[in-house]
Amino acid sequence: MKYNLSHKKKDLIKTLAMEPETAVGKLPIADQDYVRCLVAKNIELLYKQNNSNRNHTTPKAYTEMRVIRNIRTKLLSNNAIVLKADKGNTIVICYANDYYRKTEDFIHNNQFSITNNDPTNTFQKKYGRS
Repeated sequence: MKYNLSHKKKDLIKTLAMEPETAVGKLPIADQDYVRCLVAKNIELLYKQNNSNRNHTTPKAYTEMRVIRNIRTKLLSNNAIVLKADKGNTIVICYANDYYRKTEDFIHNNQFSITNNDPTNTFQKKYGRS
Protein backbone atom coordinates (compact mmCIF):
# COMPACT_ATOMS: atom_id res chain seq x y z
CA MET A 1 0.00 0.00 0.00
CA LYS A 2 1.33 3.39 -0.91
CA TYR A 3 -0.71 5.40 1.57
CA ASN A 4 -2.29 5.24 4.97
CA LEU A 5 -5.93 4.18 4.91
CA SER A 6 -8.15 6.71 6.63
CA HIS A 7 -10.29 4.20 8.52
CA LYS A 8 -11.63 5.50 11.84
CA LYS A 9 -12.79 3.24 14.63
CA LYS A 10 -16.51 3.26 15.35
CA ASP A 11 -16.05 3.95 19.07
CA LEU A 12 -13.72 6.92 18.55
CA ILE A 13 -16.22 9.43 19.96
CA LYS A 14 -16.84 7.31 23.07
CA THR A 15 -13.10 7.18 23.67
CA LEU A 16 -12.83 10.93 23.15
CA ALA A 17 -15.61 11.45 25.66
CA MET A 18 -13.83 9.52 28.42
CA GLU A 19 -10.22 10.62 28.04
CA PRO A 20 -10.61 14.35 28.82
CA GLU A 21 -12.07 13.61 32.26
CA THR A 22 -8.65 12.59 33.55
CA ALA A 23 -7.17 15.92 32.47
CA VAL A 24 -10.15 17.92 33.73
CA GLY A 25 -9.81 16.29 37.15
CA LYS A 26 -6.34 17.83 37.50
CA LEU A 27 -7.57 21.37 36.90
CA PRO A 28 -8.60 23.73 39.70
CA ILE A 29 -12.15 22.91 40.82
CA ALA A 30 -13.40 26.34 39.73
CA ASP A 31 -12.37 25.65 36.11
CA GLN A 32 -13.52 22.05 35.79
CA ASP A 33 -17.18 22.65 34.86
CA TYR A 34 -16.28 25.25 32.25
CA VAL A 35 -13.74 22.93 30.57
CA ARG A 36 -16.20 20.01 30.71
CA CYS A 37 -18.74 22.18 28.91
CA LEU A 38 -16.20 23.05 26.18
CA VAL A 39 -15.26 19.41 25.76
CA ALA A 40 -18.92 18.38 25.56
CA LYS A 41 -19.62 20.98 22.86
CA ASN A 42 -16.64 19.83 20.79
CA ILE A 43 -17.61 16.17 21.12
CA GLU A 44 -21.18 17.01 20.11
CA LEU A 45 -19.85 18.78 17.02
CA LEU A 46 -17.68 15.77 16.15
CA TYR A 47 -20.66 13.45 16.67
CA LYS A 48 -22.80 15.49 14.28
CA GLN A 49 -20.03 15.59 11.67
CA ASN A 50 -19.43 11.86 12.04
CA ASN A 51 -23.11 11.00 11.59
CA SER A 52 -23.50 13.28 8.58
CA ASN A 53 -20.44 11.66 6.96
CA ARG A 54 -21.85 8.16 7.45
CA ASN A 55 -24.83 8.94 5.25
CA HIS A 56 -22.57 10.09 2.40
CA THR A 57 -19.92 7.42 2.04
CA THR A 58 -17.50 8.38 -0.69
CA PRO A 59 -16.43 5.87 -3.31
CA LYS A 60 -12.85 6.17 -2.02
CA ALA A 61 -13.92 5.34 1.55
CA TYR A 62 -15.97 2.39 0.31
CA THR A 63 -13.02 1.10 -1.72
CA GLU A 64 -10.66 1.51 1.25
CA MET A 65 -12.99 -0.43 3.54
CA ARG A 66 -13.29 -3.21 0.96
CA VAL A 67 -9.48 -3.38 0.68
CA ILE A 68 -9.12 -3.52 4.47
CA ARG A 69 -11.69 -6.32 4.73
CA ASN A 70 -10.00 -8.31 1.95
CA ILE A 71 -6.56 -7.97 3.55
CA ARG A 72 -7.91 -8.97 6.97
CA THR A 73 -9.70 -11.99 5.48
CA LYS A 74 -6.60 -13.16 3.62
CA LEU A 75 -4.39 -12.73 6.68
CA LEU A 76 -6.77 -14.71 8.87
CA SER A 77 -7.38 -17.49 6.36
CA ASN A 78 -3.63 -17.96 5.80
CA ASN A 79 -2.62 -17.55 9.46
CA ALA A 80 -0.36 -14.66 8.49
CA ILE A 81 0.71 -11.51 10.33
CA VAL A 82 1.92 -8.06 9.32
CA LEU A 83 5.27 -6.92 10.74
CA LYS A 84 7.45 -3.85 10.44
CA ALA A 85 10.57 -4.65 8.45
CA ASP A 86 13.99 -4.38 10.11
CA LYS A 87 15.15 -1.64 7.76
CA GLY A 88 13.29 1.07 5.92
CA ASN A 89 9.73 2.18 6.24
CA THR A 90 8.16 -1.02 4.95
CA ILE A 91 6.04 -3.89 6.18
CA VAL A 92 6.41 -7.62 5.75
CA ILE A 93 3.72 -10.27 5.68
CA CYS A 94 4.71 -13.71 6.92
CA TYR A 95 3.09 -16.83 8.29
CA ALA A 96 2.60 -16.66 12.04
CA ASN A 97 4.13 -20.11 12.57
CA ASP A 98 7.31 -19.09 10.69
CA TYR A 99 7.58 -15.88 12.72
CA TYR A 100 7.24 -17.69 16.06
CA ARG A 101 9.70 -20.41 14.96
CA LYS A 102 12.27 -17.83 13.85
CA THR A 103 11.88 -15.94 17.12
CA GLU A 104 12.42 -19.10 19.16
CA ASP A 105 15.44 -20.02 17.01
CA PHE A 106 16.93 -16.56 17.53
CA ILE A 107 16.54 -16.80 21.30
CA HIS A 108 18.00 -20.33 21.37
CA ASN A 109 20.94 -19.62 19.03
CA ASN A 110 22.02 -16.42 20.79
CA GLN A 111 22.37 -17.94 24.25
CA PHE A 112 19.80 -15.84 26.08
CA SER A 113 19.50 -16.62 29.77
CA ILE A 114 16.36 -16.77 31.87
CA THR A 115 16.29 -14.61 34.99
CA ASN A 116 14.10 -15.02 38.05
CA ASN A 117 13.63 -11.28 38.52
CA ASP A 118 13.39 -8.11 36.46
CA PRO A 119 16.88 -6.49 36.20
CA THR A 120 15.53 -3.15 34.93
CA ASN A 121 15.83 -1.29 38.26
CA THR A 122 19.40 -2.54 38.76
CA PHE A 123 20.47 -1.36 35.32
CA GLN A 124 18.75 2.01 35.76
CA LYS A 125 20.49 2.62 39.09
CA LYS A 126 23.84 1.52 37.67
CA TYR A 127 23.64 3.82 34.64
CA GLY A 128 22.04 6.78 36.44
CA ARG A 129 18.54 6.66 35.00
CA SER A 130 15.47 6.94 37.16
